[in-house]
Amino acid sequence: TIEGVVEDVTSIVLNLKKIVVKKNTNEAVTVKISVKGEGELKASVLAKEPTLEIINPDQTICTLAEGGKLEMELTIGRGRGYLVADEVKQYLTDMKVGTIAIDALYSPVERVNYEVEKLKNNLDEQKETNQSLVMVINEMISLENIQTIAESMGLAYNNDNIKTITE
Repeated sequence: TIEGVVEDVTSIVLNLKKIVVKKNTNEAVTVKISVKGEGELKASVLAKEPTLEIINPDQTICTLAEGGKLEMELTIGRGRGYLVADEVKQYLTDMKVGTIAIDALYSPVERVNYEVEKLKNNLDEQKETNQSLVMVINEMISLENIQTIAESMGLAYNNDNIKTITE
């Protein structure tokens, strides 16, 4: 536990893993956080770094009790796919005492489901000539990634044949 902080270290780490960051540089970015006083510490504090865009700024990092104080240094890197904490440690150049490496998820897509549907030929209802690919993409960042996904599948991106549903 950290004196003056309501959550334990494990809860803070789990909350940090929920923060979605869009980084506009290839270099690792280090953000120093120093807060005092009672209240919730939100992911929006990371937005002070100009190369970072916090997609979910309302994500709680931790809650400080009355008279609480917290100093934290976060290093945000760039990568592909998923790295477990032990792999992340290899990229940290300055491992100070108390450093906690956490898993890193670099994919903007959380989950994808797909289904192939057979389409009927307009001239002959019994004959199936084409197929339609239906993809349900649960994203963490934004709908702008649909174009990238369509291009990677070799499809021409066209708003007429791609439907998006937002909640």
